[in-house]
Amino acid sequence: MMVLNGLGRLFGFLIFGYLFSLDSLLFAVVFFGIGMTLKIVVHIPFMSMTKKLEQQQKQTV
Repeated sequence: MMVLNGLGRLFGFLIFGYLFSLDSLLFAVVFFGIGMTLKIVVHIPFMSMTKKLEQQQKQTV
């Protein structure tokens, strides 16, 4: 799993670097914005599950 995470970061940095090397920064900014939005959307279910677990732990203590 760590190897896949590392490869994903490597490809992401390569793509992002390529977009910055183009004449227009618009592509890099749009790509960055889409990536941030997707990361937030993916993390919402995990954040809600963690919040529920923390509330359950507080009730049992």
